[in-house]
Amino acid sequence: FCNVASFARYEDACAHEEQCKHRFQSRADETRNVCTDTNRSSHRESAYIGSVREMERDSCRDDVEKVSETAVHTRWGIGSVSLCVEASDTEWLSEVNCFIRKHCVEAFSAEVDDVARTSKRGRIALHQVGVRCKFCASVPLSDRAVGAISFPTSVAGIYESVKRWQKTHLSVCEAVPEEIKNKIAQLRSDASWVPTTRQYWADSAKSLGMIDTSDGIRFARDPRSSPVVVTPSRPPSKTEAESTNSEKVSEGGHIVIPSDQELVPPYVYFLMRQVHMCRFTEADRFVARSKGPVGFAGFQCRHCAGHAGLGKYYPASSKRLATNSTSQNIHAHILKCRKCPVEIKRELELQKSRKLKLPGLTPGWRRTFFEKVWDRLHGPQS
Repeated sequence: FCNVASFARYEDACAHEEQCKHRFQSRADETRNVCTDTNRSSHRESAYIGSVREMERDSCRDDVEKVSETAVHTRWGIGSVSLCVEASDTEWLSEVNCFIRKHCVEAFSAEVDDVARTSKRGRIALHQVGVRCKFCASVPLSDRAVGAISFPTSVAGIYESVKRWQKTHLSVCEAVPEEIKNKIAQLRSDASWVPTTRQYWADSAKSLGMIDTSDGIRFARDPRSSPVVVTPSRPPSKTEAESTNSEKVSEGGHIVIPSDQELVPPYVYFLMRQVHMCRFTEADRFVARSKGPVGFAGFQCRHCAGHAGLGKYYPASSKRLATNSTSQNIHAHILKCRKCPVEIKRELELQKSRKLKLPGLTPGWRRTFFEKVWDRLHGPQS
């Protein structure tokens, strides 16, 4: 509107836009040609602003009337729902994130007034799902603090929306009780580090009925219905796991077999028994730090099945598979995995501390062994 101000942070730009006098003048100029009021009093500017806002709401209502109300309600669910999924949040998120998702923010479907008042250049559609502060949801939009509402373009963006709420809105929202702010501050200071990825936030949003569409996020069903619990795929049975020798392993099967104990140290064998084969998906592109094609073979933690993007590995070559860093990454994940039994973690640490080596191992055993594993994953000469 004013084209003279620049900002280092998005929040500063939003705060300036709310107060910029050129913004109001610009909107007033747009409606000057259609205004029939000839009064040139000092209150002319406020009249223009009110006219513009009313025109926006009327225009939005006209658009809504053109759409079959029955069709809209049949296709998309409407309403609001907490982001909390109690059955799984505590397994994958820190206490502070669990608290915020349960008590502070919610997903909601935009109504006519939401679209008219918050849409910029028509980017927000009727019944599009956004994220908002629970405490000021009933406060007029013009009286809410910055960052009260956001409309992520996909379920993967919900994580960023909630983080933005914490950074920009929480401290300035007058509707948030002081005890809530103090509780969040306490949880932040007391919380131990918990690995959080966007994948779990996206998975949990889908379990609440949210889906990605060309018009943003939508509720595919009534948001008041119970969430669908997202569970990892089952580990393979002992028979399935040991049925693979040098042949190409099937999805869900172990990538090492009992006969491999003669080829590697006990620690390496035990470590690689904690993973099984998986395939690269589109969702892994954002959480597994891989650029491989969909369907590319890799392996994941057999205890949590790589849930929320953790414990998944897609080495691009047998050479990379054989590096020490791959083993170190697997080891680090197993020790942090919440699904892995304590006995497994203890045994893994014990095996590593012993540093036992088979007497018959020859130089180059690591490369030879992991070439076999690569062939099981991808087939020989791949």
